[in-house]
This record gives sequence, structure tokens and C-alpha cells, in this order.
Amino acid sequence: MIMRIVFLIFLTAFVKSLNAQVLFDLKRDVNLEGWTSPVSEEVKAEVLKKVEANGSIGWVVYSMENGDSTSLVNLHMVDFNCDGIHDFIYTGSVGAESDGIIFLQGNSNGIYTRVLGLFGRLIDVSVNDGLSPMSFTIENYGCCGGVIDHIEKYVPVWNSSKFSFALQARYAMYYETDLPQTSFEKPIAFKTTNEKYFLRLNPCINDTILLDHDEVGNIFAEYPKDSDGIAIAEQIDNTGRVWWFVMMKNNIKPNWSLYVNGDNNDSPAYYLGWVSSRFVKKIE
Repeated sequence: MIMRIVFLIFLTAFVKSLNAQVLFDLKRDVNLEGWTSPVSEEVKAEVLKKVEANGSIGWVVYSMENGDSTSLVNLHMVDFNCDGIHDFIYTGSVGAESDGIIFLQGNSNGIYTRVLGLFGRLIDVSVNDGLSPMSFTIENYGCCGGVIDHIEKYVPVWNSSKFSFALQARYAMYYETDLPQTSFEKPIAFKTTNEKYFLRLNPCINDTILLDHDEVGNIFAEYPKDSDGIAIAEQIDNTGRVWWFVMMKNNIKPNWSLYVNGDNNDSPAYYLGWVSSRFVKKIE
């Protein structure tokens, strides 16, 4: 599926500090500048020989064994856990329709072990201050006929001297969801006040359109009364109706939705889309 602009939202505590310009312009690939160190293809090839359980980065190894070293361009030397030992991150093709991201941790014995492998692509990384391990966000985009994109935020975790990454937050939206170009200075918390309240793909009502799998209408989910959400932006349609772009917390299970799980985990996801601002109650 073609790469597309994605929208990144954190929980309420994070939303207040987000830069709207960055939020709505994630078409570009992530810039790893500040994390990467220059390294030759020869060194990269030697590293691959030292990866514990070589299959953890098998696509690159397989390509090299068949005379194709182009994947080495996507292997980056970093120190993602800030322990003074060089690590590597692979971003790119993993032999499937979806791209992949693989974190290889360098060890004092010279062997590299896989810390994490994910389907998707990097869309944001933390700034390298030399002390704080990397945190990052990926887009696990719908592939192989899938229509649901997941946005996943991962943070570093040290546990008894063992380094890993943990999923901090996860968001989902239909891949053709319209994205706002500006955001509120301050997000608005709200509850739905009507039963059968729709989360839509666009800031308008279109109950005749057919989606990819012949679902009728631009509706992603139907929510019952007292469902919680956070409004991030707004847009007015040609009838004068005010629409909010929102993150639905799913404190109450939707009556139904088009949601399907992603490739990386089974954790719950917050849903992104548009709701009419008419029948909601602001929470102060």
C-alpha cells in the first residue's frame, strides 16, 4: 500500500506539548541524524555475521548471499541505548509487502542480539542527548489488502540490566481518513451525549460511499452515549456543521467498528477520526 501522510497523537498529557506543524507533516521519512555514525559496507557485512540467531535479520543476509548488498544502505550504526557500545537499526524491506524495523544491540562480547523487530516504518525518533536512550514512533500501515493504519509509540526500558523497548501508546485509523492541517492550541475533552454517535473518516456526512471492502458510508465506528474522546482540531463543512478531529479513548466498547488488529501486537488502540461537535458534552 502506498505510503501516506500519517497523524501522530499522544495521550492528553502529551498533546499539549506537541508541535502542530510536525503532527500534520509526516509524509517524509524519519531523519536519524544525530543518532547515526558513519560506517562502511564492509563493517556492516561483518556485523551481520555476528548477529545472534542470524534469522532475526534474515532478509538482508539472504540478499547479500545472493549478491545483492543494496539492503546495507538501510542498516544504520547507532547507540540507541546510550551504553557506549555501537548498535544497529535496520529500516526497510524485510521480504514482505510491509517494510520492517529491526533493532540489533551490540554486546561487550562482540555479538549482536535483536532487541525488537516490528512491521512498519519509523516516523519519529527522540533527539539524541547522549544520555537518554532512543524513543520512537512507527506507522504500521495496512498492507496486503488491509485498510487500518496503526501508529505506535515505543519507549526504552531497563530491567535488571536488560535493555528493551515497551509500547507506550497505540492509535488506529482508516487509511483514507482526512487529516487536519491545523490543531487546537489546547485539546478539548468530551463525552458523547447521544446513542449511535458516528466516528467518520471525513469532516462530512456521506452515507452512500462504498469503502474498500464494500462497507457503506464514511463511518469507522459507532459509539454509545458517554464515550470519552479528545478533540484535537476542527473543520466546518459546507452546511455549517462543525466537525472535530478526535481521539476516541474507547472507555466504552463501540457498538461496532471497522477496526482490525495490526501486525505487531494485540494491545488496544485509540481510534482517530471525525465527529460532529453538536451532541457532545465538554469536560472541564
